[in-house]
Amino acid sequence: MNSEWAKEQNDFLEKQKERQRHAAGATVQKSLQPKAGRAVPKFTDSYTRDPNALFRSDDGSKMQFPPPMNHNTQGLGGKQPVKYTKIVLAIKMGQFPKDTPFEVATVDFRTGQVQLFHTENEWRQGMSAFDDVVRVPGKKFNNAYYKVQILAFLERGHSLLEPHCRCTHNYGEERARELGISMNKSRNGVEDKMSIRGGECTIPKTRVPRTAQELAQEIAVGDLWSIVDQRGERLVDTLANNPKIAVLEPDAKQHFRFAYRATFDKVQNKQELLMHIDSVDLCLKEPTDRDMYNGVKSDLEALAEEGLIYSLYNAEARAAVIFPRRKQLEFPVDDDIKALWRENPPPKLSRVSHDEFERLLRAEGLVPTKQAAPTKDSGKKDQKKRRKRQRKSNPHAHLTLTKS
Repeated sequence: MNSEWAKEQNDFLEKQKERQRHAAGATVQKSLQPKAGRAVPKFTDSYTRDPNALFRSDDGSKMQFPPPMNHNTQGLGGKQPVKYTKIVLAIKMGQFPKDTPFEVATVDFRTGQVQLFHTENEWRQGMSAFDDVVRVPGKKFNNAYYKVQILAFLERGHSLLEPHCRCTHNYGEERARELGISMNKSRNGVEDKMSIRGGECTIPKTRVPRTAQELAQEIAVGDLWSIVDQRGERLVDTLANNPKIAVLEPDAKQHFRFAYRATFDKVQNKQELLMHIDSVDLCLKEPTDRDMYNGVKSDLEALAEEGLIYSLYNAEARAAVIFPRRKQLEFPVDDDIKALWRENPPPKLSRVSHDEFERLLRAEGLVPTKQAAPTKDSGKKDQKKRRKRQRKSNPHAHLTLTKS
């Protein structure tokens, strides 16, 4: 008997330990490790793509070089490398001190490769006086700030660094200069005549998984794996533990890939969208791009026009409600019923005033009911007002000195 009892106790304790291990495993934070033997970039921290941090004009003017990553209306194409003429160094590069003039400079702002040429002819012949990777340190941010930018990149489907990207963003001028991207065409009521970033972007917005290198390029850091915040948490682990980011298994090159995880991530196209709507019991709120995929609104409009779904606008929710079309439940309506409906359209109550509405009710022998406004319990407020009105007695009034 004692042996059976001891066995039951041991079994119970083992099950309890297993439950504890399972619970602990559910709360363990994910920690990603890069592939062994990977090449670590020369510069791993945050940097700036602002050309004004590298050069200034040799004429002594305070002219600002435009953002190098995007096309603008003044002829800058946004393609790399970018060519600059008649510049003066703003920092020391190699053996050349600050303020050294050069006729031509080229910069690939994606790789950081800088080439300096004393003359235009040397540039044509490829005889550079300086050729090396240069990264000017940029402002450091916490992981939460980088996470927001990476989420926006994965959700958008393409990079703000694309030369012809017209997507608007909410970055300030300082951050936009660090990334090397143009500001919005219209901001604070003023139009930037050089910018093409007006919001009507024609670059495809199909979401695709991105490597750590692509994410590092987007937020202007040398190495995503090397970014650690003040709490000692790595940026890659912050991304891996975010519910809106899916970390895919390493590819053939042993690279982790990061993808945006939508609320309904199984729905990726118009056909799957229709299947999802048909599967709901009653209806669903109109999904957004964030809920499913970029371009879902146009697909919903197309399905409604094709008569495959019903879309009704809900004024209270300020959104459309989507209903599946159950063709098996539909039945034909007689022509006389249709004619009766056309002859007696519902009144446009939105255009009828309250007094007119009451008159119409009384004309039909109906007594309109007036809903009394709910009375508010103002007891507590009255008590507060009475307290404020009461004069505060001064217990030290007898000690008050009078003027002699």
